[in-house]
Amino acid sequence: MAIGGNDVRVYDAVTFSAQVDRLTAALPPGTFIADVPYFMHGRWERDAAEAAAVLARSAASHRLRLVPLHEALRS
Repeated sequence: MAIGGNDVRVYDAVTFSAQVDRLTAALPPGTFIADVPYFMHGRWERDAAEAAAVLARSAASHRLRLVPLHEALRS
């Protein structure tokens, strides 16, 4: 599952975090989830990096398997 890429356009940290936590809590442990893609420019990249970190924390706390899409695309 990959989520969050479209949310970067109108990113709100509080709303995004709550939605991600609700979604990841509903997934069975071991589910693979990708974080937010890399966006090369300004504000969108800052928001994408923050959203990717939110997904990583939430995935870890719910024992999901994170696919580091953000870092892979940045590299």
